[in-house]
Amino acid sequence: MVLEGQPTIPMQKPRLRWLTNASLTPNKKRFTDYRSDNRTSKMWILPDGRVAPSSVWHYRWLLSNAELAISLGVPLADLPDEEQPIRLAALRAGFVRLNYDHKTGTLTIEANRLRLPGKVKQAIRAVVLKNINDVYTLTFNLLSVPLRGRSTLQGTKSVAMFRHPREQRPALIPYLAENRPRPHS
Repeated sequence: MVLEGQPTIPMQKPRLRWLTNASLTPNKKRFTDYRSDNRTSKMWILPDGRVAPSSVWHYRWLLSNAELAISLGVPLADLPDEEQPIRLAALRAGFVRLNYDHKTGTLTIEANRLRLPGKVKQAIRAVVLKNINDVYTLTFNLLSVPLRGRSTLQGTKSVAMFRHPREQRPALIPYLAENRPRPHS
């Protein structure tokens, strides 16, 4: 069922580039196939667009894959082994953090608006499409994480995906410009 005036995007099979051979990375592609803790499944989208599921908290995954994280711009040697500074450094480097809550069906995406290239947006969209039937609510937190200075929340948008027909859901992912309907010429 398509509502008149609502944009739709074809439900194409997602093309994801999965990170392989990384520590604490389960060989699972859907959030419902694994858990990082009792309630959630976690994932990183790397600055190059590769997707890395995580069997542990986000910052612990980065510490366990320090060589990769450092090569992608996360200065782990300069940071305390704590969640907040490592998380912000990863966002500053262009990582995108995904957290799926199994109890509520909420997918939370956290990204740095200053480091959100097309290949990363495509990976976000592909992960959401891969999990489209399990995501009841999608929350997207867009931050500004500059190289120097304070990080600020630029916006938060939540969408009750379950209220919309499946074929309309891809167009509802906040902050991804390719989801906006284009004017006809």
